[in-house]
Amino acid sequence: MGIRRNTIFKLKIDVKIENYQRQYLTSTHYELWDTFVDNSPQSTIYGKSWYLEALQCPFQILVVIENQQILAGLVLTKDGRKNFANPYLGKYLGIYYANFKGTAYNQETKRRKVTDLLLTEIIKLPTFNYFFHPQFTTYLPFYLKNFESRPRYSYWINLKDQSLAAIRAKFHSKLRSEIKLAQQQNFQITLDVPVDTFVSICQQTFLQKGAKFPFAQSFLHNYCQELLARKVLQISGIKDQQGRVMAVVGILRTPQTSTLILSGFDKRIIQRGANEMLIYHGIQVAKQQSDFFDFEGSMIPAIESFYRKFGGDYTLYLNIYKNSTREFFFQKLRTLYQKIKGQRSSNLL
Repeated sequence: MGIRRNTIFKLKIDVKIENYQRQYLTSTHYELWDTFVDNSPQSTIYGKSWYLEALQCPFQILVVIENQQILAGLVLTKDGRKNFANPYLGKYLGIYYANFKGTAYNQETKRRKVTDLLLTEIIKLPTFNYFFHPQFTTYLPFYLKNFESRPRYSYWINLKDQSLAAIRAKFHSKLRSEIKLAQQQNFQITLDVPVDTFVSICQQTFLQKGAKFPFAQSFLHNYCQELLARKVLQISGIKDQQGRVMAVVGILRTPQTSTLILSGFDKRIIQRGANEMLIYHGIQVAKQQSDFFDFEGSMIPAIESFYRKFGGDYTLYLNIYKNSTREFFFQKLRTLYQKIKGQRSSNLL
C-alpha cells in the first residue's frame, strides 16, 4: 500500500520560510522519500532508505517541502569514525533535488533557495564531509557559507546511446588484447558465486595489497544477502580450467546506473585477461539493464589507470566538506597514506 501524499505533514515542522518547510522524516515516510529519490536528477541507490538500512548505519533524512511535495533533501549519516560523512559502500549522497521545471535560471534559483534552507541546519553539524552525485552543480550556497570542495572523478560508460561494438572500440588496445586472450581460454563466467566465496576473495585482494579489509565478514555477508534478495546486486565470477574462482565482481543494478561496487581476484591462481574479461561481461549485462556503467572511481593511480582502459567518460563529482581541526589533520594524514598505498599497488594490476 502506498503512503498517502499528505501524511508527511503530520510531522512537526522544524523551520518554515515563505512556503518552504524544512523537517526530518521518520521511518513511516521512507517509502515517500525513496520514490522522490527515484525521480531526482541525482537519483542513486545510495540514498534509498532500504540501502542505508542494509549498510547498518544510523541515518536521518532532512527535507524541504512545498505544497505537499518534497523539493530537496539529503541523508545525514556517519562513517566508521562517527563523522558526518559517506559510510563505506555509500558512494554518492549529498543533496537530491526534485526535477524542477521552467527556465534554467528559474530552476537554479529554486535549487539555491532550498539549499540555503538545508544549510541553516547543516552548518550546525560538527563535521560535514560528503561525496555528491555528479549531477549536483549547485555549489555556490556552500561556498558562501565557507564550505570547501575537492574534485573527484570516476569513469562512466554511456550504455544507452552506444552500441556494444562502439563501447568496446573505446577500450585501450592492450585491454582488448587481454580480453581476446582470455576468451580463447576455457574460462567460465558464473552468476552463481556463493556470497562466502565473494567475501573471501574480496578480503584476499585487500590483504594481498598489504591493506586492511575495511569490513567485518559478517557485515559484508549480510549486506550482500539483503541486496541479492532485492535483486539489485549481481555477483559474478570467472573460473579457470579446473573450476576454481579466479576473480569476482559485485555490481549494483538500477535502471539509471550499474555500479562496480566491489571486485577482487585471487592472486595465486588468476590468469591473464580473466579479470578484464569478467568486468567486460559485467558491462555487457549492464547494457541490458541500465543507462550508465559507473566504475565508482579511485584516486589510487594503478587502480585509476586500470579503470581508464575501459574507455569511460571522465566524470567529475564533488567532495564538499567543512571539518573540525582534528578532522582536517586526519584527512591530511589519510591523503598521504593513500599516496603511499597507491605506490605499493602499482605492480598489482
